[in-house]
Formats: sequence, structure tokens, C-alpha cells
Amino acid sequence: MARQAIPNCAVLAEACSHVLVKLSPLKGRRVLLTRTEEQATSTAELLAQYGAVPLLWSAISVKHIDDQPGVSAVIANATSYDLVLLTSANAVQFFGDALAREGCDFSVFGGAKIGAVGNRTAEALEALGKKVNFVARQFVAESLVSEVLVQLSPGARVLLPRARVAREVIPERLRAEGCVVDVLPVYETGPGDSTEALAALLARGVDAVCFSSSSTVTHFAEALERDSGSVTGIVLAAIGPVTAETMRSCGFEPNVVAEVHTMEALVQALAQYFEGPHLRPADSERR
Repeated sequence: MARQAIPNCAVLAEACSHVLVKLSPLKGRRVLLTRTEEQATSTAELLAQYGAVPLLWSAISVKHIDDQPGVSAVIANATSYDLVLLTSANAVQFFGDALAREGCDFSVFGGAKIGAVGNRTAEALEALGKKVNFVARQFVAESLVSEVLVQLSPGARVLLPRARVAREVIPERLRAEGCVVDVLPVYETGPGDSTEALAALLARGVDAVCFSSSSTVTHFAEALERDSGSVTGIVLAAIGPVTAETMRSCGFEPNVVAEVHTMEALVQALAQYFEGPHLRPADSERR
């Protein structure tokens, strides 16, 4: 009996990939990402795998806070903390940088637990060589607090490095449960790319816009001068309910809200939305 040739795995994988793209509801869809370029790269790659055309307009810029005296005070009392809670990769990066400027790193916190919200935050910590004691799976602050409290004893002291402007739900809920919480702003957001760049992208045609945070929504709205009519006919997608609520407050009604609050889940939810029979096919000739 003649021996059958064994298919080349790489060739099969490439063939399957082409089939999946051809069948993808996102094929040819022009999807605008509003994160910073660094944060948007992996999502753009995922969209491209779906056959979409990723577009980038950074609604925000992110930078460290100059002359932050609170960092020195935190370092001086580092061993008094029971938990250092990092809620984003940005918090890890900018707090790590702030510690480095003072000549130390996360090891200054001794036996304190290091908590991360989500896998991306945990990966950012591990990239700095820091062991993560627990990873919270809830991204909405109200649910996140319950996960954090399980890790703490009554009266625990918590350090929360974060953005200068952020919701107060986490520290307020933890304090209500008897925790001592120190909030340390280590970075701030501001406007990103120009309004002219956004107008040019919209003029060339956009099928969907993805919002990854409330700050991306507010800066997007400000760039459009809160003219919700500018996005008529465009599918608006939010990473979670808090971002969706900010969209509504800015006059934008979200068409898609991810149930799991990650960019991967948002792309999947967007693909499911575009499977709807009421939606027109992507215009691959549109420029």
C-alpha cells in the first residue's frame, strides 16, 4: 500500500487562516482604535487576523507625573503595606518608573502581597521580575473590591498606584470595609492625536470605533465637539459597562458592550455583532 503524504502543518495552518478570514464578519471592516499606539498594537494585530482593517487614532496621551512627592513617602513606609494593588499595565509601568527614579523597585515592599487586575497587568509585573500573588478577574470596580477583600485581613493597609483622574469606587469601598487605603497618582492622561487626523479618518470611512476606557470616550467626544451626529451609522463598541455609561453621557449610544472586559473579548463581540443579517457588507472599495 502506498504511503500517504503527511500534510505540512504550516501549510495547513495558513490555509485555515485564509478560510477563516474569508468567512469573518469583520473582513474588510475599517475599525478605529482609540488607545495609545503602544496599547493598540496587539488589538490591531488581532483585528487583522479577522480580516479587518485596523485604524489608529489615539484619543489620549499618557505621561508620568512630574515632581510627585508621594512616592518618597510611600517608599519610606513601604513595609507597612499589606497589599499593593495595580489595576492596569499603565499603573505598573509608571509606578515601576517612579520607584526606579528613587533607586529601588517593587522588592521595597517586602512581604506585602502584589495584586494585579487582569492578565495584562500581571504580565506587565512579571516582565519586571515581580511575582504576582493574585490576579483579580473582575474589571468593574464594584465587583473587583469583593475579590480583593478575600485577600485581606481586617484593617489591612492598601497602596493603590493609579492615574491622577480615576473613579473613587475602589478606595471608597475598601475603606468602607475597614481598610486603610493610600492612593498614589503616578500618571495622567491628556489629549492624544489631533482633531484634524480624526476628521480625516472619519471622512475616508469607518465601520466601527472601539473604546477601551472612559478617558478615550471623553477625549473622542471633545475632538468631535460632542457632535454625536458625526458618528451616525458607525458601530460604537465599549470594553465594559463603565465605558458604555460614559459614552451615553457624551451622547453616544453603544452598539456593542463586551461581557468580558478585555480588548480580545471586545473584538469577538464586534465580530458577533457584524454577523447580524441587518448589516450591510463591508465596502472594500471605500477609501
